[in-house]
Parts: sequence; structure tokens; C-alpha cells
Amino acid sequence: MKRIVALLLTVFCVIGLCACNSGANKRYDLGNSDRAMAFYDTYQSYVEKYGEAQALENALCGAAVVRLLDFTGDSQYEMLIAYSSEKGKEVDRVMVCGFDMGLADLLDEEITSKDSGVASLWIYTDSSGLSYLVKGDELSKNRTYLTYQQADKEGKPLYQFAEAFSTEGTDLGGTYEKINLTGNTDTEAVFETNEAVITSLKNQRN
Repeated sequence: MKRIVALLLTVFCVIGLCACNSGANKRYDLGNSDRAMAFYDTYQSYVEKYGEAQALENALCGAAVVRLLDFTGDSQYEMLIAYSSEKGKEVDRVMVCGFDMGLADLLDEEITSKDSGVASLWIYTDSSGLSYLVKGDELSKNRTYLTYQQADKEGKPLYQFAEAFSTEGTDLGGTYEKINLTGNTDTEAVFETNEAVITSLKNQRN
């Protein structure tokens, strides 16, 4: 009986570790080598200009967060980078770029969202795979979900990130990545997912 219990505990621990590190182990299919090359070169240019991802004095610095997400609903990845506008300073800006016969800048703005008074970057992905930036002065209370929209509700052209909907501070049924840019941050998990993204880009270039 003790052996069975020990075996079950081992299995549960392994499953738990896999779940925690699923982002780190993921392989991202970019669809074509040109997209991979454009995103990889863009990432490298941010590293050269703003520094590599690092944690200094309990703050994320440099090109600290790089993610591949679908903000446009076309089942193709866009690339998000959260970065420091000054080398050695904490992350304070986020950019999103896409690729369609060439690189397209979709967003570049200051990060103003906070969770319990701490600067935070939150990303939400719904059950269909569409991703949103989650914004708010106090994310635990009220949240605005933004994604890239080509037209507004009346069909007028937008071609920008815009509010899709707002909610009170309750998690929805999809998945969240919640990154504190200062203070209590799981930097190992953030950087492991970075590495999975960068490796996928590097391996799928021309």
C-alpha cells in the first residue's frame, strides 16, 4: 500500500511540474520561415537597443517578455515584447507586431496597468485561441480587454488595438498570464517561456 501511495505522489508531482512548465516546453509553429525571420530579427534589435531580459533589484528589465500570440483571430501568431524604454530600468512599454507580406507594427505603448499597486502585464487567451491585453488601474477590481480590431461595431475601419469588453475583477474561462513587472515575480517561468519562443523563431528561420 505504501508503494502505491508513493507511486501516485510521484505521478502527481510529475504532472504538476509539466503543467507549471508547459509554456517553457511549447513549440510554436510560425507557418513560414519569413515570419520567423522577421520576428527573430525584430526581437534581436530590441535586445541590442534595450538589453537582454534580466531581473535587477526585483524588477524585470530589458527585452524581458517575448510571446507569440494571436491577437487578430486569423490563427497566425503576432509577437509581443515587453521592454524597458531605457537600459537598466524596469519594463515600462509593450509592443505587438504582425507579419503579412512584411512586418507590421500593431501596438507600442506605455504599460500603465497595475495589480495591487504593482505595475503588471496581463495577457488573456480565450477558448478560441484569441488573445487580449488586459488593462486597468486595479486589475483585481476592474478590467478592460483589448485586442486588434480591423473595424468597429458599425464596420468603420479601426486597424488598431481597441476595447473588446470590460468586466469586474473575476477571471474568465480562458487562460491568463499575469506578470508583475516589479516585486514578487516568477522570473524563471517568464524567462523559460521566452526561451521557448526564441528557440522556435531561431529554428524556423530561412
